[in-house]
Amino acid sequence: MSRKNGEGEWEDPGADVLLDEQGKAHGCTSADAVRPLIPGMNETRLDEPTFATFVALLGDYTARAGQPERALDDPDHAARVDAFLDAVFATEPMALAVEHVRREVEPGITGADLRERVRRMWFEPYTNRFSGEDPFCVGFEHVFVGEDETGPAGAGTCNYAVGGYHSWVKYYVDQRDGRTTYLGNDYESALADRGVGDPKEASVLMTWRPPVADGQAGLRGPNEEHSYELLKKPGGFFVGTRPECEVAMGSVALMEVLAGRFQNGGQENHRRVRLGASFVDLVLHPQTLSVRPRQNGPRIRTFYPKYRGDQGPGDAGTPGGGTPGGGTGVDLPTQPHNDGPVRVLRAQPNPAGPTDEGEWVELGNATPETVDLAGWRLADQEGRPFALGGALAAGSTVRIDVRAPGPAGMQLRNAGGWVLLYEGQQRRAAVRYARAPEGEIVVF
Repeated sequence: MSRKNGEGEWEDPGADVLLDEQGKAHGCTSADAVRPLIPGMNETRLDEPTFATFVALLGDYTARAGQPERALDDPDHAARVDAFLDAVFATEPMALAVEHVRREVEPGITGADLRERVRRMWFEPYTNRFSGEDPFCVGFEHVFVGEDETGPAGAGTCNYAVGGYHSWVKYYVDQRDGRTTYLGNDYESALADRGVGDPKEASVLMTWRPPVADGQAGLRGPNEEHSYELLKKPGGFFVGTRPECEVAMGSVALMEVLAGRFQNGGQENHRRVRLGASFVDLVLHPQTLSVRPRQNGPRIRTFYPKYRGDQGPGDAGTPGGGTPGGGTGVDLPTQPHNDGPVRVLRAQPNPAGPTDEGEWVELGNATPETVDLAGWRLADQEGRPFALGGALAAGSTVRIDVRAPGPAGMQLRNAGGWVLLYEGQQRRAAVRYARAPEGEIVVF
């Protein structure tokens, strides 16, 4: 693995992987980068067992989110899954993961049981909705392949429509095949220089053009080679790692989440770890359907690294103060998430009229039980809170007028921003919106 030094020369031009993150992206569709993100790779690496079996699985999934995926009772798909797991479980990283699980998480678990757990968490389809749809989520697909999350009308010019896609190997294969365009790095401003100088992880703004067979309306209309183009922001993945490394880390992370041991500074589903001279948050969201009592399912919803520079675990923050997030003082996510028990359904950031009065956010209870909102709060991207209360009945919605007087009150910026939902110190939802025309209602 090699990056360019301050003089623009490769530190190790003979490295197996070359990473060129270039400058920070500023636009949403025009490229600030002029060169590929991964301009070179020793492709003989792709012939190694875990790489070869990993790449063989990438074509088994459709890009469209919400569509049922191939089940493990499909013999051809199951054979490719088992070939990949056989290769992964023969590696040192997975052996270390097994040893850690047996020593620290679940003593006495057998190798066969652990392999079946890993198979289930990464490859068994499931639904993450209460309305009874067929299973359509697969951890491997979301994390490593990516999903098109546009609605029936397609994606607007600057709407971020790619979920997951946290694999440098998948990115390299798509780049080689002309399916990605790198627009520039997307590190938080305070971390950009340090992030570009650290080759272990990349934070990117990119576009992705899934195959024609997965066609849906995206940024651009059909052409001869690709059916549509989708915007991915923010996006992050390790670079130069073998597939077994991500599978080993993600598997251990989920088992620690289920054991109640995967927390970092009060922030659920984050674990801050040191990699070399820098820190990275390992972010894992499990399958989750309920919070009363909270039920984390045994499958992975997403797993990715979030670069933190020299900020150690003691610096992890919560809204109103702590870890910088884009210079706001808030630890913003690298991608929106809105699949918990209470969800942000709609908002009106820019009401009609000469003042900013009338801003509102609509919440919905996606569970079959009443949720007590005492101790819950909304917040904007600056961390300014709005306390909630009362009870939200099963399947019901509530509209909350959020604009509060004074600079400390929650405000929805007309130019775009985040709406965050917390239960105590745990973030339950985070949605992002682009510039809001006057009177427009944003649907999440």
